[in-house]
Amino acid sequence: MNLRQIQELRVKDWVFIHFSTTKEPAQVQSIFKVKEQINATVQPLYNKDLITFNKCDEWEQVTPIDLSENILNTLRFTKYENRKLFGLVGVTYFEKNFKQKDLLFNVNLLWEDNCFKWIQEDSEAYFGCKSTPILYLHILQHLFFDLYGQDMPITFNSLN
Repeated sequence: MNLRQIQELRVKDWVFIHFSTTKEPAQVQSIFKVKEQINATVQPLYNKDLITFNKCDEWEQVTPIDLSENILNTLRFTKYENRKLFGLVGVTYFEKNFKQKDLLFNVNLLWEDNCFKWIQEDSEAYFGCKSTPILYLHILQHLFFDLYGQDMPITFNSLN
């Protein structure tokens, strides 16, 4: 990961850790600074040992998880093609409803210009309100938290 991507990370973000022959999803457990060096502890999905990154070269093992149709399928989003969404006609989008306690959260991701954009209904704007491009899973997690004040519930059975 480059320095900007490392600085974007928050606790509970999902990333990939690259081992010699495989890669594995891992969740950030802590982030801390020691003498201007950003350190993090991550929990791999399949390996139960925590891994700490505390040297610049160790961060080369970590990459963001690209937001893709495969990732959205893994997270059980539903794909709709050639549909109408908030005044837009003939669009492809992915939708998922998250329920936490008694609250229901709806996420609509529009596929536009070769990237995903979060789109919400907006009574002021006929075509809805779109986000900037969302390239990585952890950015989607940040948007969810910023909009709803709760962590996006993510469970993986397999992710590659």
